[in-house]
Amino acid sequence: MGQSKPLIILRSILFNIYMIIMTIVITTVFMPVCVGTGAFVTNTAARWYCRTMLFGARWICGIRYEIRGRQYIPREAAIVACKHQSAWETMAFFDLLPAPVFVLKKELLSIPMVGFYFRRMKSIVVDRKAGSKALKSMMDQSERRIAQGRPIIIFPEGTRTEPGVTGEYQPGIAMLYSRCNVPVVPVAVNSGIFWRKNAFLKKPGKVIMEFLPPIASDAFRRDQIVDVLKERIEPATRKLELEALSGEATAAGEPTSALFTVDPSVLLATGITEEMAGTIGEQLKSLSTIHDPESRWHFIRREVLTPEMPMALHRALFDQAYKGWDESTQGPRIAWKPDETLMKRTNIGEVMMEQGLRSVDALYQWSLNEGRVFWSAMVARIGVRFKGDYVTHADTVVSMENPEAPKWFPGATLNIIDSCFSAAPGAVAIRYLREGEKNIRDVQYRELDQFSNMVANALVKKGYAKGDRFAIDMPMNVEAVGIFLGILKMGGVVVSLADSFRAPDIEIRIDVAKPVKAVFTQDFTGGARKFPLYPMVIEAKNAPAAIVVSTDGVLPALTRKQDMHFKDFLAGAEKTFESVALSPEDHMIIIFSSSTSSPKEKEGDKPKPPKAIPWKANTAIKSAIDAHLHHNMKAGKTLCWPTNLGWMMGAFAIFGTFMNRGTLALFDGSPVSAEFCQFIENTKVNVLGLVPSVAEGWEQKNLTEGCDWSAIECFSSTGSPSNPSNYFYLMGRAKNYRPVIEYMGGTEIGGAYLTASLHHALAPSTFSMPAFGTDLYTPDEDTEEARKGEVFIVMRNGKSECAAMGLSTELLNFDHHEKYFERGMKSKKGDLLREHGDVLIRYPNGLLASGGRSDDGMNINGIKTSSLDLENYIKDAHIKGLKDVAAIAVRPPEGGEDWLVVYVTVSDKALTAAALKTPIRDAIKVRNPQLARVHDVVVIDTLPLTASGKLRRRYLQDSYVEALKKK
Repeated sequence: MGQSKPLIILRSILFNIYMIIMTIVITTVFMPVCVGTGAFVTNTAARWYCRTMLFGARWICGIRYEIRGRQYIPREAAIVACKHQSAWETMAFFDLLPAPVFVLKKELLSIPMVGFYFRRMKSIVVDRKAGSKALKSMMDQSERRIAQGRPIIIFPEGTRTEPGVTGEYQPGIAMLYSRCNVPVVPVAVNSGIFWRKNAFLKKPGKVIMEFLPPIASDAFRRDQIVDVLKERIEPATRKLELEALSGEATAAGEPTSALFTVDPSVLLATGITEEMAGTIGEQLKSLSTIHDPESRWHFIRREVLTPEMPMALHRALFDQAYKGWDESTQGPRIAWKPDETLMKRTNIGEVMMEQGLRSVDALYQWSLNEGRVFWSAMVARIGVRFKGDYVTHADTVVSMENPEAPKWFPGATLNIIDSCFSAAPGAVAIRYLREGEKNIRDVQYRELDQFSNMVANALVKKGYAKGDRFAIDMPMNVEAVGIFLGILKMGGVVVSLADSFRAPDIEIRIDVAKPVKAVFTQDFTGGARKFPLYPMVIEAKNAPAAIVVSTDGVLPALTRKQDMHFKDFLAGAEKTFESVALSPEDHMIIIFSSSTSSPKEKEGDKPKPPKAIPWKANTAIKSAIDAHLHHNMKAGKTLCWPTNLGWMMGAFAIFGTFMNRGTLALFDGSPVSAEFCQFIENTKVNVLGLVPSVAEGWEQKNLTEGCDWSAIECFSSTGSPSNPSNYFYLMGRAKNYRPVIEYMGGTEIGGAYLTASLHHALAPSTFSMPAFGTDLYTPDEDTEEARKGEVFIVMRNGKSECAAMGLSTELLNFDHHEKYFERGMKSKKGDLLREHGDVLIRYPNGLLASGGRSDDGMNINGIKTSSLDLENYIKDAHIKGLKDVAAIAVRPPEGGEDWLVVYVTVSDKALTAAALKTPIRDAIKVRNPQLARVHDVVVIDTLPLTASGKLRRRYLQDSYVEALKKK
């Protein structure tokens, strides 16, 4: 019969007192004897100590044990690979094996007294900070111990794991197997059920350790042994854990029926077969050993679910694992968390090791506290190339003389495109496919370099010079990327135009960026959607000479005399070119804010232009460093981000990929297609970027079915705020789930100020940290840090401190100071704050979320809320026939409290605004009755979006007010 909780607590207290006393007594008594003697005497002392601990665990805590498979216990040199759940098995090995040698981390040597004994026993010590040197040292030590005939104990996962959890098996075991030429004995154990990792309580029951049949030294290849061990150890461990649930071995003395279970009807309701439900039910029995909801879910996502299973099953098991979870007090439910092996292999992990830092949060604090050192180190790490003998040092990386406009790399000259071609010439720079075609085309760095050189030479040949501006109005294809690089190589400035712009939008941007010398375009967009580009350019009244690319090999007819075919433009151009030296303050790209033109003030007026933001060298470097740290881009990795050069993510993708020596996957066509999803599989994309509407389209049309996305390491999202339901689906499309790195910032940020990392646990549609080197402040009315509020970027003021890299310092058509510093906001410490306009929400578990724009707030029934909150309330209700929704606040003509007006799009044309008003009100009422005051519902064909997928909320507000006036 199980014991009561108070009795377990009492026995645990007594055992811990016993353990402390016996540790002091035994280590003190044996220490003089061990000094000056060999490892044998020290091992004897350790054996007596461990037997004493096992004795205490048995008679004080009631932890008995059984050893199975004794015939497989090695009596000579061997490698023993054991599941590691608690300290119990460490002690048991001293009682079972002759003079065992443990592979242990260096930090254990610093433990008083204990470290002395580990040294005397000739343990194999691994310095995890030493990288590849650590593995070599481990091998040298292991071979010496094997030669002495001693068995080596190694825990393949490298650390203790919770019951029911499979950790990442480390590569060290494979090296030992391949080099030591001795058998490997797998061992399963269920000790964690009674003596849990870092737990004070020790629960009564029977620990079972089972030695499994040994694996001969020549039975498998080195690259196979890790999988073989996992296949043998993990099922045997699960079996032992389930056995521990019966009778007195039940954790905490609870009856099995009181532990976590999943009703079979829940599984069948997701549409799976009875046979599959039975199989999954058997797998879920292991969850009875796991009491923590987060650990339950991580077992399910790793051991049970696959991308091929219905998403309804994924969601049902997620809800079951987190049953009873309160997000208001506990934060959003974690859907993915990293393992230690992944973290060590990331760029962040490497930087942490180089700097001697123990966590990603410590690395982030270093990036703030020693900003100059951080940015200098990152510039060196990604290999930014400067002209001449200029070398970046921490004391010269930035001038903060004007805190609103830091100057980066003063005195240097460079052309940032040189840093885009530091990869091996034969490495693949671009993998490209046009919609409707079958063969993927690979473009090497050498070929891309030569192509961009031809563009640069052709521009110079036509008399263009450094500082001249050239627009690009093309989709993101190989030609556009080469043209982009070629313009920058010859010192020109790229004026970015989205390939979806109509003639009036083109006119406005060319007018702001004038003088624009020429515009590169093509006859029409490729793929199934044939949007005319060249005709749209020449319709713009101020359009300069056009250089026109042909998409299908047929040269289009040119309408104007000054226009020419791209083929003729490149004729005779050389394939070598020396990049033009530039100052770090020179403009490279003019990118327009993602909002489209503002509404006209009155009929006949021209729309107001969006902000025109010049990018400089430091902005490109910021993109590359963000991609390096937050997205783990490096040589051998492939990034795909459906976008175009009219949006900042186009430039980000180029710099983030090429400056990190990676491969850029380009699909010329719609990303919401089965063909695109197959392209992601075929090109083995590692980083897949998108906007939320793309993920929604994939799920609605079931486009990812049958696609193997196992190469994906992370997704990333920017643009409009994402829906947690859509992004839970997205995480589940890759094996064992993959994180979505939300990336929020803007064109004037040069990337993100708020994002996530592969070292943080993540919930769908959440952030985990500010971008490295970027300090954020969310003040309340008294400028104290608030849980929810408008977020500002801290501008470090003073020569000894450093600002975030990449921030804009000027606008072509607006007053930069007025846009970002007019309010003169400062933190409590007196730091200057830069305004951005977003609302930030901080959750209890440390995650963060976007609260929409600060100017999207509304006051409903005396309660301040955001449009985003209301839209999520409505979306979560899954109202039949409702496709998309936009909530706006409209100030009534007579003044007073804001009206809540909801714009919707529908899939059922029979649905009317009147029919939708009640279900929409009810959806809000379920979440917050005081906000359920829907003034009006308006049905429209499509919601107005910007080129980057953001909702044009202000346009809807103005449209509604205009409609009121007409009434």
